[in-house]
Amino acid sequence: MKLSLFRALHKTASLRWVAKRMPPRWCFLADLTGTVVARSLYPHASRSAEPLKQLLIGCHDANTLEKKCRDYLLFRRWQNHVEVAWENWAWRVDEFVRIEGGAHLAEALTHGHGAVLLSGHYFGLDRMVDPILAQKGFAMTRWANPLESQSIEDRWGRGDYARWQMIDFRGDAWHHTQMILNARQQLRQNRVIHLSIRGQPQGEAGLMIENRYRNFFLESKGPHLLEMLKAPVLPCFAIGDDRGIITIKIYPAVQPDRQSILASFGALYSEHINDYPELSRVWRRMMRGDSWW
Repeated sequence: MKLSLFRALHKTASLRWVAKRMPPRWCFLADLTGTVVARSLYPHASRSAEPLKQLLIGCHDANTLEKKCRDYLLFRRWQNHVEVAWENWAWRVDEFVRIEGGAHLAEALTHGHGAVLLSGHYFGLDRMVDPILAQKGFAMTRWANPLESQSIEDRWGRGDYARWQMIDFRGDAWHHTQMILNARQQLRQNRVIHLSIRGQPQGEAGLMIENRYRNFFLESKGPHLLEMLKAPVLPCFAIGDDRGIITIKIYPAVQPDRQSILASFGALYSEHINDYPELSRVWRRMMRGDSWW
């Protein structure tokens, strides 16, 4: 099932009644089949997975290596499809989403000062955290560079789903001041701010993410901003499995100081990369020498 056909099904008004009734597991199985075929027949699919393959050679046997390369392509496709379908599938969220550690987030919010969810940039199905948690009743704000327009509806459609807000990370020094003030206002409203921290090839020793494949460093701006906000920080990762189930894992809150954040989030990020290298989308950027990813 190509994304263009899938998009037409979900975005064409006369076909949406079909899209709303299509079980998400059907789409996942179609994505799995399409990925297997593409991996076998289309050179572009093999080229897309090549950076991951080169990284994992020597770390896994041939069968595991092939499965991880397939899953790398599969979950990129699956995330794109869920995004397109979200305006029609949001009401079915319990069919294909599991939340582990939701009580940790609820507990952090009982103090009335908001909370920050911290994820790895381009790791897992991180773009689904905000719409899913909003649908589950949390007041969500995504702090990121919008991929296109800042409008939620422009990217996710205008369906009957729970909205979340956006703080645009881009801008000059004046914008930087404004976004900090905006973030503090959001926290005073006891909202949840979700931030994905970027990686880079060089950095401070205390910001290194060690893993069995290739070490890298967290961008220092993220921990600095979290220290300024002084809200509890909860590591958060969105993982996909072989059934198409998205599991959002939320870990206990830590104090918003650099040492505590890195001791908790850094160790968990390393663990997740070790277990799920196929869910990271940084390898191509890393292998070609980008300054950040």
